[in-house]
Amino acid sequence: MSSAIGLVLPTIYVVMSIMVGLCSIGRKPGFVVSFLLSLLITPFVMLLILYVTRPREPALPPRPAKTKRR
Repeated sequence: MSSAIGLVLPTIYVVMSIMVGLCSIGRKPGFVVSFLLSLLITPFVMLLILYVTRPREPALPPRPAKTKRR
């Protein structure tokens, strides 16, 4: 039974890290950075960091070119 727990706990940890990465898709760090940081530190701490960071600002639409009036 202990070998089953030895496989389940790391799997749960990686799945939680993936979920943290998915939560950060629209935020400043992005998926990859958040996923790797949540593997290094705990996913719970990374969720707190994501809560503090601000969402990424949307890109401004391009302005139309000015035309000369006759």
